Amino acid sequence: MVSCFFLCPDTDCSRINYDKQKIQELAHTLLNSLEVFSANSRVGFPIEASIGWVIADDPGLTLNDYINLADEKMYSEKKARKAERKI
Repeated sequence: MVSCFFLCPDTDCSRINYDKQKIQELAHTLLNSLEVFSANSRVGFPIEASIGWVIADDPGLTLNDYINLADEKMYSEKKARKAERKI
């Protein structure tokens, strides 16, 4: 397995040993769970999350570099979701 970093809301960063397939499955499971929760909730808006992740496989990069890369992916996903809502 490859070490990777899983980012939680802005303040927490945890190291977990997942390969690319496993982390994609985890992200998919989290998003599906939120979709079900949102569908069953009584709030008037969708409950969603944007997930950004990277595989930490370059020893030349720092933890901060990986956090920034994952942040970029998260905001890219968020921007794409927002664009889809406008269609």
